[in-house]
Amino acid sequence: MSTQVSMTLEQLCEKALQLPLHERIQLAETLFDSAESEDANEDPAEVEAAWAEEIKHRVEEFDAGTAESSPVRDVFARVSARLKRISNAQVQPR
Repeated sequence: MSTQVSMTLEQLCEKALQLPLHERIQLAETLFDSAESEDANEDPAEVEAAWAEEIKHRVEEFDAGTAESSPVRDVFARVSARLKRISNAQVQPR
């Protein structure tokens, strides 16, 4: 007879963060893929309409000067630094 113990989201996250880096990445990919498959069930016309509205909203913010933006070189520098940290990460036991 097996006993199933349910965890809170906080407990699950705490356990997941204790995994080695490659396993955390694999878990993240699995969760992302599961979310993508749920998106596949959405009506493409509704998705397209939602994106059109979001684009309109962002353009309006940009034109009004209220949007936050960053030069592309800064964005690439941040992404590059983060990728470097990830590739050099040493998994430390907690």
